[in-house]
Amino acid sequence: MTTIFFTSFYGFISRNVFATGLLEHLLQQPEVRVVILVPFYKKAFFEQYFAADNVLIEPVNTSLVVNSRVNRLFARLFGVLLRTFTIEYRTKERLAANRTVAGMSIYACSRAITALFGRSRAAHTMARHLEYRICSKGSLRSYFEKHAPACVFATDLFHDMDAALLREARSLGVTTIGMVRSWDNNTTRGLCRVLPDWAVVNNPLIADELVQLQSMRRSRVFVGGIPQFDRYITGKRASRNELFGRLKREPSKRLILFAPAGAQLSDTDGQVLELLRQAVDDRRLPGDLQFLVRMHPGCPAALDRFSGDPLFYIEAPGVQFAERPKDTELTPQDAEHLGDSLLHSEIVIHVSSSIGLDAVVFDKPQIMIEFDGQATRPYLSSIRRYHDEDHMRLFIETGVARIAKSPEELISSINLYLEDPSLDSAGRERGRQQQCWLLDGRSGERIGQFVLERLNLGAEATSDSAQMPASSVLGG
Repeated sequence: MTTIFFTSFYGFISRNVFATGLLEHLLQQPEVRVVILVPFYKKAFFEQYFAADNVLIEPVNTSLVVNSRVNRLFARLFGVLLRTFTIEYRTKERLAANRTVAGMSIYACSRAITALFGRSRAAHTMARHLEYRICSKGSLRSYFEKHAPACVFATDLFHDMDAALLREARSLGVTTIGMVRSWDNNTTRGLCRVLPDWAVVNNPLIADELVQLQSMRRSRVFVGGIPQFDRYITGKRASRNELFGRLKREPSKRLILFAPAGAQLSDTDGQVLELLRQAVDDRRLPGDLQFLVRMHPGCPAALDRFSGDPLFYIEAPGVQFAERPKDTELTPQDAEHLGDSLLHSEIVIHVSSSIGLDAVVFDKPQIMIEFDGQATRPYLSSIRRYHDEDHMRLFIETGVARIAKSPEELISSINLYLEDPSLDSAGRERGRQQQCWLLDGRSGERIGQFVLERLNLGAEATSDSAQMPASSVLGG
């Protein structure tokens, strides 16, 4: 039996990795066993949805690693050991929120480290070597002794727990594969603490970032696509009547999906709903509209006052855990519902969200809000700054969305898209090509096959469904 460790310490990994074809493809090999390591409070959730004959859920006490002083020290250091626009502006943002002597001292130290070493490969190599030598490699040893894995697949290269498991695996000579979980990780999460033997990414853009910013060897990077989008391509979507019945909405009215930024990022989501309500009342927007307000699963907005308004249907997807309410997981049903909602929406409105990636799969017009309600705010407290983040700036530059810089532009853009949904379709196609790479419904399968081949398993598979594009493993 060949055992593969998979990590799942960050929310949404259940949807983005395990609810795809990846596990199914791995388990076609009868000698493969998968052990999913999760925080102890998520054990019941993962057992309900993913446990099987050859899939074991292993709970882990993450505090042993995450709360250690050494881990916290290196987490802070690696957070500023990379120089990107996003990291530098967030350092300024923290200073603006903490203008004390201690805050200014931390800011000055962080800026100095970033300026001196943020683009130094030698410094990055030295920092990784130092961390490997100093950080404990015994706190997770018992899991390796219990299961004897042949491979560790870290689903979030930038998570503290994933880094600890990769260090442990390296010290024991176990093969390591790491995944860049999200499109913004390379430019927002600082320097990757442990580089794996092999890396898996969604698209060539993220691969380039991993090579250029994190010093990963190009020949060790595999482009697999975005697994959570496979079901958008291959799954059966609910009809319009089925979805609207589920939402208790009128099928004769058009639906617009609004994804609030959430209280952590903005306090103006309520003002946006008030603006939309007033525009419908004043007939500046058509009267046959209704809005699906889909909260961010881990960062809800304070919108209780709209809960009884028939114009808005407010939903809060995901399962929360009492131990950490912000650490949310989406059920397979939540993921299917999102696909149905996108399919039957006319427009998607958001501030700066990965839902923009989901929207381009369905070729939906999208509008990104770039104004702060009724106020004019300084840059570091304005939502304008989110559109300048490295990953979002590249996405916006494709022309994928209309940027509403005022309430008037938001209303105008909604009306334009309602009249002609084909507007900006070329920009949406560029955004789709940039971020989604290959939308064929087989990303999970591709990644699963890649894992098997690293372990010299399943190499005899020659069916068309098992083949990978020649460009998947990058040369160089």
